[in-house]
Amino acid sequence: MQTSLRIKVGIFSLSMLSMATLLMSPVLGAIVGAFPDNGISQIQMILSVANLTGIVAAFAVGRIALSISKRTIALIGAAATCIFGIIPYFFHSHLSILIISSGLIGVGVGFITNVIPGLIADYFPVEERQGAMGKQVSFVSIGTMFLMFISGNLGTSVWYQSYLTYLFAGVVFVIAWLCLPKASNEEKKEQHEKHSIRESINKRVLVVALMGFCFMVVNNAFNNNISLLISENNLGGSDISGMVTMLAQLGGLITGLCVGKISKMVKSHMVAFAFVIEGVSLLVLAVAGNLPLAIIGSFLSGSGQALFFSQAPFLITILVHPMLIPMGMAVLSTANSIGGFLSPAIINLINQTVIGSTASGAMLVGGVISFIVAAGAVVSNFQKKSMNSLEQKKV
Repeated sequence: MQTSLRIKVGIFSLSMLSMATLLMSPVLGAIVGAFPDNGISQIQMILSVANLTGIVAAFAVGRIALSISKRTIALIGAAATCIFGIIPYFFHSHLSILIISSGLIGVGVGFITNVIPGLIADYFPVEERQGAMGKQVSFVSIGTMFLMFISGNLGTSVWYQSYLTYLFAGVVFVIAWLCLPKASNEEKKEQHEKHSIRESINKRVLVVALMGFCFMVVNNAFNNNISLLISENNLGGSDISGMVTMLAQLGGLITGLCVGKISKMVKSHMVAFAFVIEGVSLLVLAVAGNLPLAIIGSFLSGSGQALFFSQAPFLITILVHPMLIPMGMAVLSTANSIGGFLSPAIINLINQTVIGSTASGAMLVGGVISFIVAAGAVVSNFQKKSMNSLEQKKV
């Protein structure tokens, strides 16, 4: 069965909104200037509050998906992202309005990101699914770069004009509405079947969530320290840091498009391979005494991220019933968020205890953790056993 181009357009267009909660980051400095009586930490809540509301949305989607179609949930998410994203363009005199709007945008984006793996599972056969997950990650990168560019340019003259970028969510709503099929009779029948939420929190799902936690710990060692590393090694200023970080997005985009081919070579060790690539990236950065090495390390970090975030959702789609995929994704998303939040504390504690408070040391710690998790994934043969469980379900 070949998935139609129309369905692919619908799903991948939704993927472009996956990082829509970060669209105000290019004008955050201007927002600080617009609200001089508020502290920086309060301003930063415009970006951070969506992490909390996104977790709430993830579990809400898990429940709602038992009653209404995934297509409807995705459309609600796109509409909410557009509506709540536009509100601050008209009402921007109070910081509380911006923060509340960001929180509601987080709900809309959470609806989208947690239902996309379910849509891919519905419309892509298993043999195409890994490649589709990789392409989905690539469209996340494309959407992030495109929308960040638009937001930055719109906010050049007046900061709140950047909120007009959320009109793109309205375009995505129309595309998804036209391209995604309405719920089939089979899906409607499944919605009336009783499913226990516990089915979506089985042991293998919890292992995937644990790996998600670990990956975010090591991946954020890169995100939190790349600028410090470049400054520490006298490789350049903020412009160089921005360029090197952007190359991570490029690495993710290119790797995402190649996931299908990579999976045929690596087979049932894709998760372990993702940790290996991330580990190599961080070790390269740990010894990066020049800009070319920093560029290579950054590119590989993006590649590792694309590999993991295509494989973890793929595993969720084969470990739980199709109707429970959003709830399984909620478990993974929560573990990812906790890992990302705790990453600085974990990495810095080990770094200060063993090496010292340097950005290079943080990269080295993250690299070592990556290889330890990769070794555990290989020894346990977790992904192969998970794939075998899918084959047993078919028999």
